[in-house]
Amino acid sequence: MDTASVISSLSSVKRQNFANDESARVHALGEARALMLRLQRPWERVYDMMWLDPITSVTAKISADMGIFSALSAQPQTSHDLASKTGTDGALVTRFCRLLAARQIIKEDDVDKFSHLEFSEALADPNGVVNGIHHHYDLPALYAPKAPAYFRETKYVNPTDAEHPPWQTLMGSQSFWNYIKDRPSVLSHFQKTLASLTGETGAWTEMYSPSHLLEGYDPATALCVDVGGGLGRDMRHLAEAIRDSHSNAKIIVQDQASVIDVSMHQANPLPSNIELAVHDFFREQPVKGARAYLMHSICHDWPDSTAREILVQLAKAGKAGYSKVLLVDGVVPEKGASPRTAQMDINMMLLFAANERTEKQWRALVEGAGLKFERIWSIEGAIHVVVEASVL
Repeated sequence: MDTASVISSLSSVKRQNFANDESARVHALGEARALMLRLQRPWERVYDMMWLDPITSVTAKISADMGIFSALSAQPQTSHDLASKTGTDGALVTRFCRLLAARQIIKEDDVDKFSHLEFSEALADPNGVVNGIHHHYDLPALYAPKAPAYFRETKYVNPTDAEHPPWQTLMGSQSFWNYIKDRPSVLSHFQKTLASLTGETGAWTEMYSPSHLLEGYDPATALCVDVGGGLGRDMRHLAEAIRDSHSNAKIIVQDQASVIDVSMHQANPLPSNIELAVHDFFREQPVKGARAYLMHSICHDWPDSTAREILVQLAKAGKAGYSKVLLVDGVVPEKGASPRTAQMDINMMLLFAANERTEKQWRALVEGAGLKFERIWSIEGAIHVVVEASVL
């Protein structure tokens, strides 16, 4: 095949080609990224890392702050139109839109005429993925640049002390969680970022069928306790999945008092069979003998020694041969980790001296807490897996 044909065939590939095959879409995306890296020369990759990606990011942030994404529509508009809508400088809008169009964030319809692409339309939603951009400038853009100096000073030792994670030195703050709790806009951006990301990745019940819990379920016990369950999204999915057969099954969401208060007053109330309870997962688990205890993205916030303490509380509370512990979290393959997974591992290290785990590491953690490792459940394209363990 000649080069012109190769280029033509590549330009015809779209996400819609994989509408009914998510596995193929994810595979094709990986191949496309690998192709780009094979085509780039070293200087091109460095250029992207040091200039193109950072400047695109800051341009998107400023554009979001200016209201450009909200001002765009499906109909082409000039920079003057957008400047008029946002009350900003037309010349500045032109310069930002030029880069946004070059990075295919917005569409360049003609000379000085711009409209929405799917991505920019998503960025126009103040409760959506745009919060990821705001979150980046709230936090990673502040602590990540200080990491090289931190590791020089610590002689490049792998951080594992949860009491003194890199975060403390990088940000001069005792705790990541206290830092964001004391800054309402930072907390809001963080929570909305997580909500928008998990909203795009499907429900945990798509990986782990609730039928596994319903089989042998004793209605006198809680069906599932979501430990550190936030606003109850995971338990909402569970309640929806069992609505026709077990609408009265007892489901419990536990979290800190401030989070539970928000959950009680959210616009979309939780189903009536979901109870809310204040609980510190480092303390004794008050709900005994539940069919399942679930934790979503909790263990990856802690190094093994601390994560083990959390799991021990569940092992003590559960009923041998009946209770399960379900950990919705990331898993690192022994070879060929995705960029997202490898990046998250570094981020957890910087924030908490914690880490993402391989299957072997999950098995060791679970068994070290006195639980029986069963298996890992996953589906193609999902950010997380479900690690299943049983109480002995």
